[in-house]
Amino acid sequence: MVRGQFPRAMARIFSGVVESVGAGVTRFRAGDDVLGTTPLNTSGAFAEKLITKEKLAVKKPASLSYEDAASLPIVGVTAWLALVSKGHLRAGQRVFVNGAYGGVGQAAVYIAKALGAFGGRTRWSDAPLRHKGDRCRSCPGLHEGHTG
Repeated sequence: MVRGQFPRAMARIFSGVVESVGAGVTRFRAGDDVLGTTPLNTSGAFAEKLITKEKLAVKKPASLSYEDAASLPIVGVTAWLALVSKGHLRAGQRVFVNGAYGGVGQAAVYIAKALGAFGGRTRWSDAPLRHKGDRCRSCPGLHEGHTG
């Protein structure tokens, strides 16, 4: 069940520019590019302005567009929780990511690689694709040296 009054603003994930910060906020200042989520029992990320908690936002990497950054909070956190928080994945371990073509799967592959723990993955399209060592243009970085 959803709490609150209707009509209600939609969405929980966002990216944008900090307009101002509240008392006690130390990680951000006005003008910072950020991405994040609103608290679980609220929404409003489709609005022009929103309020969230400091712990629910991070600085947006300059290399990401605002659109790409806004897609990261849910898939990235889901992959992080599964691999690192719950799975305790560490460097040197190997992990198999089933369904690496979706958002959570792609995030899991990048997280595992960044930790030095990547092993393998499968995507819906693995069978028909025969890359012969070429990189697939539709999923850059996901299968260096993949030969199908």
